[in-house]
Amino acid sequence: MKKLEQLLDEGQPLIMGVCNLTPDSFSDGGENFSTDSSSLSKGCRKVQQLFSDGSDIVDIGGEASGPGSVAVEDSEELARIISVVEETAPTGLISVDTYKSEVARKCLESGASIVNDISALRFDSKMVDVVSEHSCFIVLMFSKEKDKHPQVSASPGEYENIVLEVSNFLEERVNFA
Repeated sequence: MKKLEQLLDEGQPLIMGVCNLTPDSFSDGGENFSTDSSSLSKGCRKVQQLFSDGSDIVDIGGEASGPGSVAVEDSEELARIISVVEETAPTGLISVDTYKSEVARKCLESGASIVNDISALRFDSKMVDVVSEHSCFIVLMFSKEKDKHPQVSASPGEYENIVLEVSNFLEERVNFA
């Protein structure tokens, strides 16, 4: 298995597959979520299928963030994903989709290589320390939200110049990181 640094050095685009382990996932309608013991094997099969289909990285999430979704406690998010991260990290590059520092910490300690933070390090002040301590890669996502409610989405009319706004936001977040 190649490390992310090696893949990035090759200069080719990378494909990130998504495995949402939530009942209210916008991308798969909750098809990979289960509250019984089959949840681990279902999630692991999905991750392995994504790798088999050509994904270079698989992003595993345990809390939906789309409009109308419900926030969950750290413990619930971890219960949904940690076993899948532990089981699949030895077989490929795993990203954890979370804005919570404790979830990120435990997943990085369990083999994840990347944190995909929808808040771009804004919702949890300890996230920057976790990312720094683990010297991991981070995906910084754009959102207008300024608090811990990523489930509320901005309407298109709220942007004066969306390209400039996103560009400025991401430049500031990269400088912060």
